[in-house]
Amino acid sequence: MTPAFNKYLLSLLLLFMLLHPGISPAQKKFKLMLTIKVEKDDHPLEGAILTGASGSRVFFEQPSYNTGLVYIDLNLNGEYELSVSSPHCITKKISVSTKLPPRKNNSDYEFPVIPIVLFEKVPGGAAGAEILNKPVLKISFDEKVGEFTYDKAYSEEIKKQVASLSAADRAKMLAEAEAKARGDIEKKQKAIADSLSRSAAENEKKKKEAEEKENLRMRAEKEKQEAEAKARVEVELKAFQEAERLKKEALEKIVRENAAKKSEVMEKIERSVAESELQKKEEIVADEKAEALKKEAEERSVSEQIKIKTEVNAENMVRVKREAAKEEEIRTNRRVKYEKNNPVTEMLRIAREYDDQMKPQLKK
Repeated sequence: MTPAFNKYLLSLLLLFMLLHPGISPAQKKFKLMLTIKVEKDDHPLEGAILTGASGSRVFFEQPSYNTGLVYIDLNLNGEYELSVSSPHCITKKISVSTKLPPRKNNSDYEFPVIPIVLFEKVPGGAAGAEILNKPVLKISFDEKVGEFTYDKAYSEEIKKQVASLSAADRAKMLAEAEAKARGDIEKKQKAIADSLSRSAAENEKKKKEAEEKENLRMRAEKEKQEAEAKARVEVELKAFQEAERLKKEALEKIVRENAAKKSEVMEKIERSVAESELQKKEEIVADEKAEALKKEAEERSVSEQIKIKTEVNAENMVRVKREAAKEEEIRTNRRVKYEKNNPVTEMLRIAREYDDQMKPQLKK
């Protein structure tokens, strides 16, 4: 996403927070990580309980891992008391103030690992109760360095007070611790026995209730299966009857359709035979008519040919006579024209006319 788009999303988020004042950004947390060790052999202690309290309210309990580590996150701007305890060790306390200046209240902080060394088999004694009930460590924000740190002078003073406990005080504390530990163990054993007894009775009751519930469930399941089986049989019977009915209707329909098709086929055959016979008769009549027309045409053709030939011959004769007359006229015209222009011819004409006139007289 582009910077402009990120800025746009941030603006929308701020606007939404202004419109909904009940919603605020997630509160930053101060992370404090502790490591618990046994004093004598410097080995990590597993199962030690870290308890977090704010005033009289306990808000955190967590056992340490096999590495001796246990983690806790604390909200900023608060006052907390942390207790580290074990059934065989004196409980140690840590005071933590997470209050910050306003300008520093905008990031997370992580404190370096703190080693907590517990006294073996000690929950406290009369001689050292006042000292051991005090926090062994005080942690707060140091504005000079700008980080969380612990009060070194206070820690050194507590170490001196604990070291000043006499051997008698430590022995007395140990005896009281063992007595208290035995009492705690007996109480825990009794509580465990009572719990086991109650648990056994509750388990027996739960077992009977579970068996009754299972019997009821099985009976209900059996009745349900029988009802479902009966319903399935009824459904299958209805389906079979419906299938038989449909099958019967289908067969009847096929029989009707076959009968109708057979009747239709017979009608088509009869109609086809009738049409075939009619067609044959029409073909015979047509052939006879065609033969008669052919014969008539042939006879008419011979007569017409003779007539045509006669008419053609007559026309040819007329045409020949006409052409002969035309040629004679042409010759006559040529001759007349020639004779008019030729004196000898004119004399011969006159001689022929004279002879023609004299022939009758000579015959007399």
